[in-house]
Amino acid sequence: TNDDSSFRKSILSSIEYVKASFRMPTPFFLRNRYHGTNKNRDGVSVSSSFDFAEGIARCVLSGDVGSSGRTRAVLRLDGAEDSTLTIVRSLDESKIIAPTISLNSGKIVYDYYLDLDDGISSSRSRRSNEHRGKANSSMRVHVDPTNGILLKWTDGIRGGGRRSGKGGGSCWVTECRIPLGTTAAGPLAADVRVGRRWVI
Repeated sequence: TNDDSSFRKSILSSIEYVKASFRMPTPFFLRNRYHGTNKNRDGVSVSSSFDFAEGIARCVLSGDVGSSGRTRAVLRLDGAEDSTLTIVRSLDESKIIAPTISLNSGKIVYDYYLDLDDGISSSRSRRSNEHRGKANSSMRVHVDPTNGILLKWTDGIRGGGRRSGKGGGSCWVTECRIPLGTTAAGPLAADVRVGRRWVI
């Protein structure tokens, strides 16, 4: 018995990090009363972890809200950092807005995504772009009212030539950081960077 107990203790002491994930049914108050759970068949995803070395627990819960299938809630509970609630809303096939609320301070930051190709839900067009060696074109905006605005514009360029239909595409990436608040010296304080990336 003592040997078994010491063996279990040695095993537990050697574990540094544990992570588990599972899916559970959608809570009744998030279901659509007219369509049952058909629109929420994916349920709620739960991903939890515990760092034994630092003694920090984390948990992420995500699931669709409502019957339209365009709204998703993501709750991040973090024992070390700020816990947040993000509402991801698909406005249409090419635009997504996602405000994130801090559960500790109440601060809200905004993320906006614009697909400049054929739409987010068009997976066929995305696969076609990859087959032609073309990087997707998009625009991402992150707005932090107390810090600044980050704008990232990706302009995809088809590669491989018209005859081959394949090949490594590339894209121009433009990033613009605009500081907000008292730290900004003026309009010229914006940081603009332009680069090119290749897709192999």
